[in-house]
Amino acid sequence: MASLLRGLSRLLGFLLLVLLAVLGLAAAVFCITGSTSGLSLPGLAKIAHLSGLKSEVAKLLTAVESSGSVALLSLLGGLLSMLLGLGLLRGAFAVARERLIIAERDREGTLAARKRPLRQLVGWVTESGRGVTRSKVKLRSSRRGSGKLTVTAYRPRNAEDAEVQRTVSEALSPVVSDFKLRDRVRVIAGDKGGRVE
Repeated sequence: MASLLRGLSRLLGFLLLVLLAVLGLAAAVFCITGSTSGLSLPGLAKIAHLSGLKSEVAKLLTAVESSGSVALLSLLGGLLSMLLGLGLLRGAFAVARERLIIAERDREGTLAARKRPLRQLVGWVTESGRGVTRSKVKLRSSRRGSGKLTVTAYRPRNAEDAEVQRTVSEALSPVVSDFKLRDRVRVIAGDKGGRVE
């Protein structure tokens, strides 16, 4: 949810900056001459129909101030827009914490690893095992610091699934036990043209 709000606030911020830049450019172009006709601020006000906008805003404010069901809808719309604004502010200013995979935690501190280096380590360990031509590693971390590891090992056509799975599981057992990972190893026959053992 926070990442969705963060992405939405970044998109809206970018769009507002583009709109502000275009409006600033238009105002600068219309301020060049400094006269009251042609490219001037009064000319820009006429093009934007600001005089008509004043009466439309007055009608809207009168309708909002009325009582009954219109007042309830106005209140509900105001509350929803305030909630949306608070959500966008939270998305814009919330600090994105990187989730770590924790190996050990005690009074003296925490020993943990980031997901990407740990995923690279697991991929290297997997591919160094006999009977593995390449691998795919997915590592998901939880808020508590534990993780779920899914390894897909590709084998040559002359290797057996059970043997490759046993080799990969044995090679990964120190990493899995140290970081208390829930692991799953899948073995798939490699494609034609893949690396040969």
